[in-house]
Amino acid sequence: MTMRDAPGWQLILADLALILFLVTVAALARTAEGDEARRERESQSKEGASIAPAQALYRPGATSPTIESWLDSQTIDPRATLSVIATHEEGGAEAAWSEAQALASKARARGIAVRVVVMQADQTDLYASLAYDTPR
Repeated sequence: MTMRDAPGWQLILADLALILFLVTVAALARTAEGDEARRERESQSKEGASIAPAQALYRPGATSPTIESWLDSQTIDPRATLSVIATHEEGGAEAAWSEAQALASKARARGIAVRVVVMQADQTDLYASLAYDTPR
């Protein structure tokens, strides 16, 4: 039997099988890259503090309400956590810690789950983020 005698459907089926094989290999390669990137993100999030997007954000200031009145105006879900985040320049860790603890203690007095994050940065800042940071 020569190539002229071979039915056309067999050649088409062989081409389709080859195409399916190549598409499958390409998809598996992308999945492996995606899994590796996901594992890297998870390991990085375990190393550092993860702060979920805020449902409410508080920044103390001269024209700002007190943390107590701000918390009273929020709808507090028991699954939410108030993260008090303080950043400080070099040498300002103790001052940042005391300011953050002052805010945190007022929130704890209201029965809200609080965590405090203090870290060195280029500038000093203090704020509180109400969010679903950790599953409960």
